[in-house]
Amino acid sequence: MCLIGREAEAYERNQLDYYPKLVSSIPFTPTTGARIGFLPTLSDIDKQHVISEIITVIKQQLNERQWSSWHGLFSHKAEHIMWANTGIIVRHGCQFHWRNNDYADFNDFLTSMSSRKRKNISKERAQIYKAQLRFTFVNGDNATDEQWQGFVRCYQRTYLKRSGHKGYLSAEFFRLIAQTMGESIRLLMIHNAKDELVASALYFVSNTHLYGRYWGALSDYDGLHFEACYYQGIEYAIANQLNVFDAGAQGEHKVARGFYPVQTYSSHVIDHPALGDAIAHFCQQEQTHIKLYMEQMMQQLPYKTSN
Repeated sequence: MCLIGREAEAYERNQLDYYPKLVSSIPFTPTTGARIGFLPTLSDIDKQHVISEIITVIKQQLNERQWSSWHGLFSHKAEHIMWANTGIIVRHGCQFHWRNNDYADFNDFLTSMSSRKRKNISKERAQIYKAQLRFTFVNGDNATDEQWQGFVRCYQRTYLKRSGHKGYLSAEFFRLIAQTMGESIRLLMIHNAKDELVASALYFVSNTHLYGRYWGALSDYDGLHFEACYYQGIEYAIANQLNVFDAGAQGEHKVARGFYPVQTYSSHVIDHPALGDAIAHFCQQEQTHIKLYMEQMMQQLPYKTSN
């Protein structure tokens, strides 16, 4: 969402420094939410005034401190509209979220799909059943040190295999979130028939949403990623009557598994006038492509009828 690749290249081609820059977001968490803490008594007019003042200060700070830019990522729609009203650059993106249409259980969810899509999911899950794996959700504040250490091993091994390093988040980070927000965490522990840990996944939960964030595996099984990161989350959301399952950024392969395309929003201030104009033009053109892309993804949803 923060245009890092193209933007950084543009700065480098023009022999300008892209870093440092300012970012308003939840680190490592591409989740939509409020980015400004307003008093509940403020009117929309007052909120708009506050955001306009914030943009004025941001522009002053960029100029005075020689920072390249500011990026407000994944704000919710109502707040995004207020950012856009200040005339700054806005960008649209797309994620994929699962919706709970009052399903009784996972089979009820499957019944809402076309026969071919339903069979594909059942086939994927059958691979896991044959492997005799056991899936257990553990509340973060009840998880033992051994379980947290097991999750960290899984997380680090998978990052190392994929990226050549052990991940951006340290074992200390996971220890701290277990202490400070354990009640909002669900650890999925996955064991084989010998009761050996083979994989784990980290979820966060609110009153209405389930958020899937990190996972890792110590052993390789066909279809395990889909089971651990999608199907187990869907089952948990249904069992606990949660409205939405947000399994993370990207991944149009989620559409075939029942996840809807959802528009996301970001806001940007670029200090360099010429680069700012170029980036604004790109974002305007991109909005048309995002809209078309989402329409195409909606047409590929696996449901018998539009839910």
